[in-house]
Amino acid sequence: MEIFLGIINLLFILYLAFGKSYFNERGRIVATKKDIDIITEKIEKVKTQFQISQSHRIDINSEKRISYINYYEKFFEWFNSIIHDSITNIDFHENINIYKMISDLNKNHKQLCLAEDKMILWNDNYDIENELIDLRVKIYENFHALKIETLLRLIELNIEKEKNINEKLSSGEYDKILNEINCLISEYGKNINDNYSNKLFLIKKFIKTSRNNLENIAT
Repeated sequence: MEIFLGIINLLFILYLAFGKSYFNERGRIVATKKDIDIITEKIEKVKTQFQISQSHRIDINSEKRISYINYYEKFFEWFNSIIHDSITNIDFHENINIYKMISDLNKNHKQLCLAEDKMILWNDNYDIENELIDLRVKIYENFHALKIETLLRLIELNIEKEKNINEKLSSGEYDKILNEINCLISEYGKNINDNYSNKLFLIKKFIKTSRNNLENIAT
């Protein structure tokens, strides 16, 4: 019995000498591991948020680039339909051809306006935005409106020349209307050439502005 009690006392002494510090240290290790787990979890959350932020930023820049490229393409589709789709390339004595040209011209302008709305949505450079819109308005006033006005007048003249055509042929009125049509087209061509020469620097500026803006958008 005394031996047993002696063993118990010895174990107790050993605990006080070594075990207590061991378990305290063990407890600190467990606590430290928990702290590390918490810190690690927070780091992973920050990394995830950063990755989402970077992905979102890249998506925004991508949308900006797409909106500008689309606007650039739609602008020149519209502009070319004004300048290069010449009235003389169609049979302008048939109103169905003129109606189609008007429809195509207005459709291209509408698509440009839609592209412009999207470009404005993603744009954060208001100077460029105002510059591009100002250019579109000037092109519309100097080229688009003039072509529409000319085409509508051609429709009126075609309708007029077909009324009482035999009477007009005998009186010479028919030839007068044909001459007016030819003069109208000739005057339109002159106005387009003059306006194009005056506005060519705006087109070049538009190209330069668009290119610089695309280059400034981070990829």
